Amino acid sequence: MPKTVIIGAGSGFGSRLSVDILAHEGLRSGAIALVDIDKRRNDWVAAYVKRAAKEFGAAVEVLATTDRREALRGADFVVTSFHIGGPAYAGKPYFYDVEIPNKYGVYQTVADTIGPGGIARFLRTMPTLAQMLRDMEELCPNACVLNYVNPMGMLTWAANETTSLRFIGLCHSVQGTAEDIAELLGMRYEELRYRAAGINHMAWFLDLRRGDEDLYPRFRQLAESSKEWLERNYVRNDIMRSFDYFPCESSRHHAEYYPYFRKSQKALDHYRESAPRTIDPNAGYERRDARWQSEEMQAILSGEGEIDLSASNEFAATIINSTVSGEVSSIYANVKNRGLIPNLPPDCIVEVPALVDHNGWQPCYFGELPPQCAALNAAHVSVQRVAVQAWKERSRDKAIQAMMLDPLTAAVCTLDEARAMANELLDSQPEHLGYLK
Repeated sequence: MPKTVIIGAGSGFGSRLSVDILAHEGLRSGAIALVDIDKRRNDWVAAYVKRAAKEFGAAVEVLATTDRREALRGADFVVTSFHIGGPAYAGKPYFYDVEIPNKYGVYQTVADTIGPGGIARFLRTMPTLAQMLRDMEELCPNACVLNYVNPMGMLTWAANETTSLRFIGLCHSVQGTAEDIAELLGMRYEELRYRAAGINHMAWFLDLRRGDEDLYPRFRQLAESSKEWLERNYVRNDIMRSFDYFPCESSRHHAEYYPYFRKSQKALDHYRESAPRTIDPNAGYERRDARWQSEEMQAILSGEGEIDLSASNEFAATIINSTVSGEVSSIYANVKNRGLIPNLPPDCIVEVPALVDHNGWQPCYFGELPPQCAALNAAHVSVQRVAVQAWKERSRDKAIQAMMLDPLTAAVCTLDEARAMANELLDSQPEHLGYLK
């Protein structure tokens, strides 16, 4: 039975994805190897997974180690879910990703996908991911790599140009948004039939159906009339009004992907957007550790508290189960385009439906996107391409150019301002970005 390695198990994906694996009866043997550089947090996750395995009656071996290479030997599947330098969304270096662009009026909302912060995150992450891939080529050359690390598009693009391993990018934005749409429509998620495609965090729902019924007209009407929906989706609703189709991922994310929503105080007010974010530079893993140290979690780890064994909507365990069992499943995958969406470049990374069976994942031909949707995607594909070139060439100039090409940055900054911001951001993290010359 399979050996699955989760690198960055302390991130939250370690416990969540392990329960997802154990929820499949056919995956309750073999091994789950948990890897994290923080031994204490990794041990908490291992205790949680062992408790879950006991509740499922699973014979799976649960291993915990800080030695990545030890865990990778003989792996069948490797899940990556790590961040370089500190917490993914607190402390440093994330502080620099947000606060330095703030100084120049580039007010990012998340800064993990695109924009100056997303590009910096990619450039400090890819050297480590490349080393991991070299380790896998040596220690588990037949393994499938399931990546959850952001920025998904750039990392998956660079990885596909770095390794011959099977590498896929996974996200929950498509299925998560589809679940929200089904709830608004007052129907079970299983009843909703949808087709979505684009790039990660900017895939478009092109069809919404129940049987032969086109649900888009009803969805548009409810999306405009529901006060609660409008409060959460004001930006995405306006995107749908303007460009005809509803995008995946949240309005909070989407606001930073375009030149329209956060370029001025007037725009922030009009779109009910939040003020510039403030990040505590000294924050660490306190909140995550507090969760593990809580009375509720300690009771679960000791075997006394009730543990939640429900599976999440993530696709990793689905892929593992279908590959091992041959049971056919459908997922959404971030993969090299190769003509899947003909009006996006063939070498970029697209998010499209895929079927999974004994042969692993097979991305499906989707067809052309509506031209306006493809154009919005293409703006970010261009940024991703230059950022990937910056990593491959170790080029500081290309990194700066990628940041200058970002749509929000271009809407706010002059070229001189954008260049100054990029230089300051790259200089803020010499231990991670000093390789750029």
